[in-house]
Amino acid sequence: MAAASGAPPADDPVGGLTWGVDGAAAAAWAADAAAGRAEDLTGLPAAVIAIAEHVPLRDRGDYYGRRLTEAGVSVEYLPVRGAVHGFLSFTGLVQLARDVLDRLADAVGRALYAGP
Repeated sequence: MAAASGAPPADDPVGGLTWGVDGAAAAAWAADAAAGRAEDLTGLPAAVIAIAEHVPLRDRGDYYGRRLTEAGVSVEYLPVRGAVHGFLSFTGLVQLARDVLDRLADAVGRALYAGP
């Protein structure tokens, strides 16, 4: 099955994040804001990656996490089984969303306050 017109190729780890942004703007955005586009991820700060099981960009998040780990970056990965894209928008209604938000807060706290 061919990709939609203008869609990023399947092997582009973060291209889906810039799909729909025109030429020069996409290149500038990707260079400044998408660390996953960098060839060398060494020296980036610790990361927390939470990815819902049923989300279109899950494979790209997994790939980014592996690249960070290979570059020596501390990564805490929080896979969320059974969740769909946008599940954190439902913290007022869904216990799973509240639980994951608590886990994210704890993980970010650990990442920020871990000693050198």
